[in-house]
Amino acid sequence: MMRDRELTERGHQMLALAREYEEAGGDVRDFARRAGVKPQTFTWWRSRLRRYLAREVSDFVELVVRDEVPRHPMRVVVGDGVVVEVQAGFDGDEVRRLVEALRGC
Repeated sequence: MMRDRELTERGHQMLALAREYEEAGGDVRDFARRAGVKPQTFTWWRSRLRRYLAREVSDFVELVVRDEVPRHPMRVVVGDGVVVEVQAGFDGDEVRRLVEALRGC
């Protein structure tokens, strides 16, 4: 995956221009001309950089830790028809040890 440091010098220049355009708004063609870039080139770079930045974000997965205890019982299928069901709030380590013991039988 490409990172900022992997952009070419031209890519960094266009990224700066694209960010400037996003802040300023207005007509893309006018902005590109004022910046000394062909409008088609600027549009192409904006498209490429959007994909580049979207890939940057795609590695991040938000994890939300909650203090809440599940309201429903948990079922663990051990195998050979053995199913363990524990009430909400039951200690996860205890469940793991129980399942390991059952698998050892």
